[in-house]
Amino acid sequence: MRLLILAGLIATFTVPAAKADTKGDADKCIHQPTSQVAIDACTRLLRAGKLAPRMRAILRTNRGIAYDLLKKYPLALRDYDEAVRLDPTYHRAYYNRALVYVKIGNRPAAAIDFRNALKLSPANSYTRKWAQQRLKALQKRH
Repeated sequence: MRLLILAGLIATFTVPAAKADTKGDADKCIHQPTSQVAIDACTRLLRAGKLAPRMRAILRTNRGIAYDLLKKYPLALRDYDEAVRLDPTYHRAYYNRALVYVKIGNRPAAAIDFRNALKLSPANSYTRKWAQQRLKALQKRH
């Protein structure tokens, strides 16, 4: 899946000068979500060329994950919000935003996003397993 996303990112850039760095930045954005390097790479990709809304949502979600792991929750939420706005069917944005809502104590918003992630990805076993498990945990705490 990540290679498909990487190929899609490289193919969608329309600015020839940007293509030289596209592959490296896409790789950093997708495969190094725990560092400032990933944030910078995702940001460059978002600024470099015209991308389809789905690709922009993927980049925003990946950058949101990096912000989340660095405990920069407001920035992570901003990226997840934008990813959902760009592609309301992208379940990973809802799932990851829900994780941040749990961390900051907004359990009602987390439950809504976990439910949205489940609704949008019934065939995705990872999302189904973890979103259901986290929803149950939220309900037990309530």
